[in-house]
Amino acid sequence: MVVVGAVVALAIVVMALGADVLAPHPPDEQNFDLIEARPTGAAPFGTDRFGRDVLSRVIHGARVSLYVAVTSIVMAMAVGGTLGMIAGYAGGAWDNAINRVMDIFFSIPGLLLAVGVAAMRGPGVNSAVMAITIVYTPLFVRVMRAPVLAEREKEYIEAVRALGAGKLVVALKHLLPNVVSPFVVQGTVAFSQAILIEASLSYLGLSAQPPIPSWGNMLNEGRTYLETAPWISVFPGIAIMVAVLAFNLIGDGLRDVLDPK
Repeated sequence: MVVVGAVVALAIVVMALGADVLAPHPPDEQNFDLIEARPTGAAPFGTDRFGRDVLSRVIHGARVSLYVAVTSIVMAMAVGGTLGMIAGYAGGAWDNAINRVMDIFFSIPGLLLAVGVAAMRGPGVNSAVMAITIVYTPLFVRVMRAPVLAEREKEYIEAVRALGAGKLVVALKHLLPNVVSPFVVQGTVAFSQAILIEASLSYLGLSAQPPIPSWGNMLNEGRTYLETAPWISVFPGIAIMVAVLAFNLIGDGLRDVLDPK
């Protein structure tokens, strides 16, 4: 299953990177002779209300979803990992202050927080990136802090300190490599959820704006045509489901590989 997930995820990445080559038509090309046309050989996923090829738009929509997910999760891991390392290793007032701030964010449901941040910043891809970053930073703080608290008291850390290593050297060279495994696994799982949140924000009109194709806004555009042209929403929905499942499978596989138990 992990191999299947990795192959599907790789296919999605290749599809996003090579969208201009792989898509049979430009995503915004309109054909008024084929408005809401059923899936055929010429248009395997059918066309939407403007005669645009749904397959081409699904392929190009992968770019937005992956860009938002990659950028936001990398930023959340960088900020959350740094704060978690400081909280766990420094302890004391630093630990208490960082944890209280993170508790505030944890008290708000993730999707609601993302919607609020994106709404305050205004619709756009960068707003979605910032919203998802803020949602997942507290999670990565906790994921980093917990193993750091356990590892900092072990004998090898005490030995390194006794040899005269500075705090930064201890944290980055000796502590970080031994706590990074659950951090990476959580990052993979969070990546799949970031795709889902981006689709939700896009569905609500808070991420990529039409005519830029995004799986979420394609779902929104097709919701009023579910009875007459369900393919407009069905295929973007399937793309979201497959992408989330693939990266979840990779996360499960990484957990099994990196878990020493």
